[in-house]
Amino acid sequence: MAGKLSVQGAVPLQFNTYKIPLMRNLVKRAISGVEEATWTS
Repeated sequence: MAGKLSVQGAVPLQFNTYKIPLMRNLVKRAISGVEEATWTS
């Protein structure tokens, strides 16, 4: 859900449409990375 919210309302320019799904995935990975770090410490 956070990934979807991070790109909500994003409007791509002519040659950077690929960045929207990239941003969504980066947010998901960042959140899962925090969760993993919390469990291992």
